[in-house]
Amino acid sequence: MLIYNSLLTASLEATTGQILFGGIDTAKYDGVLSSLEIYPDAESGTNQITDFTVAFTSLQVTSSTGTDTLTPSNYAVAAILDSGTSLTLLPDDLASLVFEELGATNDATYGVVLPCAVGNATGSLNFGFGGSSGPIIKVPVSELVLPLYDSAGNIPYFSNGEAACQLGIEAADDRPVLFGDTFLRSAYVVYDLVNNRIGIAQSNFNAGSSNVVAFASSGAPIPSATTAQGGISVTQTATGNLRGTLGVTGTGTAAPTVQGSVVASLSAEGGFVSATATTKSAAGAGPGPFAWDAVVVLGASLGMMLVGGGVFSWM
Repeated sequence: MLIYNSLLTASLEATTGQILFGGIDTAKYDGVLSSLEIYPDAESGTNQITDFTVAFTSLQVTSSTGTDTLTPSNYAVAAILDSGTSLTLLPDDLASLVFEELGATNDATYGVVLPCAVGNATGSLNFGFGGSSGPIIKVPVSELVLPLYDSAGNIPYFSNGEAACQLGIEAADDRPVLFGDTFLRSAYVVYDLVNNRIGIAQSNFNAGSSNVVAFASSGAPIPSATTAQGGISVTQTATGNLRGTLGVTGTGTAAPTVQGSVVASLSAEGGFVSATATTKSAAGAGPGPFAWDAVVVLGASLGMMLVGGGVFSWM
């Protein structure tokens, strides 16, 4: 049984969310609802849809001190929208730039961490999909700074005295690029499992009303949705390698072309660094070593299971 599903995820502090079958709620998103193609698994041999893979085509970082475009104009990689994953996994080169922008440190033992105060800074990561006419979802930095506790339930601190938090983004390395809960909380997502399309728009967390619009019939397009620009071809393989036909190819390893040819300096970085007591080095090393022994990461996650071919989510 194929089920239409529109999902409104909640903000980091919210205790409830909403799921709607058979229609969309136009009051729960801002701007245009864009319809994106879902790409099949190239290695299945049957051209089957095995996950919600879309074309990720741009990333900007903005803060009180400026905006940085971290991707070239012809960028395109396969990315899975996966609410069964807590974090967001970006191509390694982009992840490194994001870490530098936010003053994060990739620690071999404890993962990607940064001063909790960065979560108070004004700024966002702006993710684009489906090309120049596709949607751009702005994720506030506050949604990406997650609580971190030691084994005794206490907040750990960097050696310079700053409280430490987890960043909700990691480098994909040899894993597929995934947009998990830390991204999906800011997106209104519609799954059209008949036509293999995904509708996506900016979540409206302050909606005080509802305006439910039903699908006209099985096989009808997503109501009120605008089709994003075509002509983009990306491939998600079983090994996690990424392929794109708009000029960028990645294999899970660092590709310096983004940093080398697109952004020479990071103007948005100052807006995040100024929120902390840390002074970063020119190399972007971030804060000093940790001052604790064992860490348990506690992040907000949306549960997920499959029901009759549809996607069911709860909080």
